[in-house]
Amino acid sequence: MPWARIAGAAPGAVAHTVLVVSGRSCALPVSAVREILPYAALSAPPGLPSLLAGFLDLAGTAVAVVRTARLFELPEPPPDTSTALVLLRAAAAPTALLVDRVVDVRAVTEEARRPISPGMSLAGCVVAEADLDGVPTAILAAERILMREEEALLAELQAAAQRRLDEVQAAS
Repeated sequence: MPWARIAGAAPGAVAHTVLVVSGRSCALPVSAVREILPYAALSAPPGLPSLLAGFLDLAGTAVAVVRTARLFELPEPPPDTSTALVLLRAAAAPTALLVDRVVDVRAVTEEARRPISPGMSLAGCVVAEADLDGVPTAILAAERILMREEEALLAELQAAAQRRLDEVQAAS
């Protein structure tokens, strides 16, 4: 994957999108990120689980927006001009992570990663830690961010939101 490498980076280094969640530095492999979007108005039908901030209408596609801070049981700051949505590439249903901000794309070498035992994070989504410019950064595995039950629930809710969006578009 050519987009997963940074020019001039050490051999074996993998590009990561560095983001901030409730003031904590985290990173996802660039290969897991489809797009970074600015925060936008979300539709939030009643009865959504607390994990979901709502749904984003992205060019006619309903995208489930996950409250990333809730995944880590952290307080969620109110959205501001730096709040971003990180659209994931391989999620079962179109899914974005709500984050405080996206900071940079950085190369992380295997040597810089300190593995985390699977039981040390919710569903094992934090797979390692690395110091990026002296800042401890949690390295996330996108495929482990949601538990299977959460993915199934999100897929059902996303399908319902998509049907509503399609009905609105058909009526206009």
